[in-house]
Amino acid sequence: MTVEDQRWVYILVEVAKRELDSRALIAIELVKKGINVVFGEKDQILWNCCLGIYPPGVIFDKCAQLVENRKWPILKRRGFVFTSLDEEGLVTQPDYFFAERFSQKAAEESSITFCWGKKQADMIRSKYPQAQLVISGNPRMSLLHRKYHNWFQEEREEIKMKYGDFILVCSSFNPFEEAYDESNAWRRKKDQESKEKVLQLCKRLSDSGKKIVYRPHPSDAPTKLVDMEVDGRWSIAPWVQSCSLLLNANCGTSFDAYVANSPCLTLPNSSREYSFRFANAFARKIKGKGLDELNKIKPLRKSMLDRIASYNVANLGSPEKPIEIIARKLEELSFSNSNGIKSFGVSLYRLFILRNRIRFFLSKDDYMRIKNKFGRSELSRIKIKFFHEGFNFSQSNKILVINGHS
Repeated sequence: MTVEDQRWVYILVEVAKRELDSRALIAIELVKKGINVVFGEKDQILWNCCLGIYPPGVIFDKCAQLVENRKWPILKRRGFVFTSLDEEGLVTQPDYFFAERFSQKAAEESSITFCWGKKQADMIRSKYPQAQLVISGNPRMSLLHRKYHNWFQEEREEIKMKYGDFILVCSSFNPFEEAYDESNAWRRKKDQESKEKVLQLCKRLSDSGKKIVYRPHPSDAPTKLVDMEVDGRWSIAPWVQSCSLLLNANCGTSFDAYVANSPCLTLPNSSREYSFRFANAFARKIKGKGLDELNKIKPLRKSMLDRIASYNVANLGSPEKPIEIIARKLEELSFSNSNGIKSFGVSLYRLFILRNRIRFFLSKDDYMRIKNKFGRSELSRIKIKFFHEGFNFSQSNKILVINGHS
């Protein structure tokens, strides 16, 4: 592909239902600035970059784990620079965050680490004061704002047409079996208890004539349930905007409902796990309520919770700002490169894809878990949104290449 301006930004997506739509907003803003964007499934983009198919540019990742990966030295030698916004940066504690998601090397190698809010930035600075941080917020939260309701208009219309008035149940308690190991064996028992309690309540609701839609977590194992629909399409935003009530247990979707000003109920929880306590804080608790009372649940609003929300997530009241801040900073980092996309290496890349498919076929559970993260239909849906914006693009597997001079 020949373009006049050879500035490139690579926007990596791991879990499509979690970050594809929000990162698409950033891609659109960058393309409007004349920057070429490669947007799609993380590993496939990175292999293309390592093989020299894509020219050097700015990588925008969903967390900073890549700098500990063996791909990063190759990318660094090829001239790529690294940035990230951790999609799990909202509900994380320092011990887990610094053990699994951010390190000394990440602080040194990252040109910019974007932060959800002051809380995450303070946490990183306390250990790595040299880290280059930008408090931006996350466009995932922007999509819950009324200003961006048009983004999911077609999805909401399809939900309403299919389900009408319904109660949404969000799962965070049905992961694949390999999700449990020695470090989180306690979680298996907690998940099973939550699952049993939620499904018992759903049975009562269904018996009383309520329409129930169960939305699996993007990393959940497949499941079939009696007396309720199971629908895992799209991100949480159009579902929260469409349901009459959100019901969950130990799930961050309580915060999404709070931001969207939608009614939400959750089970009381005695766990001291930070992510559980944070999620439960932003929902009303189920305390023996009669089924008739569920129709009277109003969205939760408290000034103290507003302050906590603002400390954790910047720019909640200005949903366009996270997109503008991130795009502007990525534009400032972008550099010109005379090399466009090359055709050599494509055969080698296909061999890598074939190797991965064989490996995943031999470990079916692992393949299903990864397949759940980024279905091919997800990119087709986003492609339509780019088309409506008037952009020219080419597609390769789960990757869109968008010309910055569209």
